[in-house]
Amino acid sequence: MINQSKPVAELSTEQLVEWLIFANDAYRKGKPVIDDDTYDQVYYAELLKREPEHPFLNAVEPENDLGTAKIRHKTPMLSTDKAYTQEEIITFVERMIRHADAVDIEAKDLRFRITPKLDGMAARYEDDILATRGNGLLGNDISRNLRRGLVAVDGKNTGNGEIVIEERYFVDNLSDQFSHPRNFVTGLIGADTLSEQAKKALQDGVVRFVPYKTLNAKECNHEQLSTEIDVLCEKVESECPYPVDGSVIDLLNQTVCEELGATNHHHNWQIAKKTKGETAITTVNDITWQTGRTGRITPVLNVETINLSGADISNVTAHNAGNVKNLNVGQGAEIEIVRSGEVIPKLLAVVKMGKDAVIPEQCPACNAEAKMERDFLVCQGDECVAQIEARLQHFFRVLGNIDLFGPKTVEVLVAKQITQLPAIYALQADEFEAMGFGPKQATNLVAQLKRSCTEEVE
Repeated sequence: MINQSKPVAELSTEQLVEWLIFANDAYRKGKPVIDDDTYDQVYYAELLKREPEHPFLNAVEPENDLGTAKIRHKTPMLSTDKAYTQEEIITFVERMIRHADAVDIEAKDLRFRITPKLDGMAARYEDDILATRGNGLLGNDISRNLRRGLVAVDGKNTGNGEIVIEERYFVDNLSDQFSHPRNFVTGLIGADTLSEQAKKALQDGVVRFVPYKTLNAKECNHEQLSTEIDVLCEKVESECPYPVDGSVIDLLNQTVCEELGATNHHHNWQIAKKTKGETAITTVNDITWQTGRTGRITPVLNVETINLSGADISNVTAHNAGNVKNLNVGQGAEIEIVRSGEVIPKLLAVVKMGKDAVIPEQCPACNAEAKMERDFLVCQGDECVAQIEARLQHFFRVLGNIDLFGPKTVEVLVAKQITQLPAIYALQADEFEAMGFGPKQATNLVAQLKRSCTEEVE
């Protein structure tokens, strides 16, 4: 595996393209080595700045060959050009107006459609065959997934769309096992043997091929698009039940679309509006490793405090151990971070190298052996205190009607070796008092436990 440990500015163009190809291939396999923002805003943006006409930028980024029958698309399945700012959208609109003028269509007659940009696996359903996008010209036949339980929204032969999982289901059932819904979907679609999680999701009907034409949409004119883009996009994205990665804007005037045509990479009458959060540069002081309920040990970068989007930031998520390893993030590194509404901002790129990355060999909570599983560092211990606490916290959080059982209460219970739910539910007020809880708090804890047995879960 390529280990990209240099800041992007120090890479040669050849190295940069090699890394982009490797990162894209890993992404298409559902095993990303960097996140989308880092790929788009750091490495892809750097190549675009250096060589706007580089062949890599002007072809559809190829997907992983799944090994099934090859299907030639009747018309190319292209990618989508991207915009991150209002200014880039205005430039897009101005280009549409110029080409409309060339075919004697007035700007006031232009209409645009905005739909959510699904964050899944692109596919096409025609002639009773469901196929991946592949390289845009040739894809793989993935029709067997329809027989496995993949739901085809709106029936057969519905054209271009995306294979996605219902976001709420993923958050509630799979988010502690998979880093992103797309990774779960791409792994499922390409698997010869389905995992138990995949079988259950298919059985529950939450993995779907969603044709783009069925998505909720908002139409507008060129003036609205130029001045209200963020509001319009937020509306369509918030109404979508699937994971989204921005919005897609299509020009609807067919004559102008024909005038605009396409490149080898994208249609010139279409653009994706993605959100780029505010960024800043800071320095890594240390890395804290935290063990979750499934045993995954996640890195949090402790950084020099910096104000970003109106908040003082001292902790930054580094996603997973694989990301720390691939970007070689160590003490003293200068890093670029981004905050797009997250409670904890995230690592975007390494600007200047510090010490080499150090991946723990032991769980920080129980000292059991820690091993890499894909991109995740995982505690191998059977009685890990951190895992037990996290599982109990997760139970009470999902239950939603028992708010006194937060991290502090759970920590006390586990310290007293009360780790099983039947034992917790059997506790009486005097037993809680013996653990150090006050009389009133002990009474309230017992009352909440009893109420949770009969009250409807939120």
